[in-house]
Amino acid sequence: MEKILLIVLLFTIPTYLKAQDFPIGDSKDEIRGLGKTFKPPFQLTPISESDTCDVFKFVDFFEEKCYYRNNICYRVKTIVLSKSLTAMESWLELTRSMLGGIYYKKVNDSVWTDKNETEKIELFMSGNKYEFVLDCNAIGTPKKYDHKGELLSWQFNGPVEKIWSPGHGTINVIVASNEYSLYDYETFTDYRTQIHEADSTSHFEYSSIIEKGDILVKNKGDLDIKLIKAKTGRQIIFKCVSCK
Repeated sequence: MEKILLIVLLFTIPTYLKAQDFPIGDSKDEIRGLGKTFKPPFQLTPISESDTCDVFKFVDFFEEKCYYRNNICYRVKTIVLSKSLTAMESWLELTRSMLGGIYYKKVNDSVWTDKNETEKIELFMSGNKYEFVLDCNAIGTPKKYDHKGELLSWQFNGPVEKIWSPGHGTINVIVASNEYSLYDYETFTDYRTQIHEADSTSHFEYSSIIEKGDILVKNKGDLDIKLIKAKTGRQIIFKCVSCK
């Protein structure tokens, strides 16, 4: 059960936190339609529907509540329940890591806002050490986040000044003093190595194709990113996998 929970969390957290894609600002019909796109075993099953709130279950221990005002979602509350404290602690650590990324600003130890200050995200225990809540509320009028539009607006041409992974295999880079998360370009992390520890445990570490000093080129209005290897001159084109 613990292993399944971690797989589910790794599947869903990046979608929300890294792509900054809470359905805040989406219509009720859009959210209900989205639920139909999930395939087994990751089915988003409607539990109840009303004019003001829909409740979905994502497998047996993941519940999501979408609250509506004038048929527009202004709040999303995600509740995760597990019999494993280890699983909860792993999820907490991963979630805090995601919220520490470039899309969010930390207000205090349990509250963040998105960088445009249109959403407030709270992370807290529900009173049960095996139940955790991720609560996202619109600040003011709910606004739909245009993730693809943000990627299209990126423009850079220069050497990679810094590169690191904030977690889950995602690569962040700094080019021309600006930070970019390359989560949407999964090919950047196609090297995965299993590390075996002395205590017989193991984990995976991700390595990037990109190295410090390599050139990254991204034109405004184009989703592709070109990598030019500093040592060999080899050129690699990366496609945005989340913007079909």
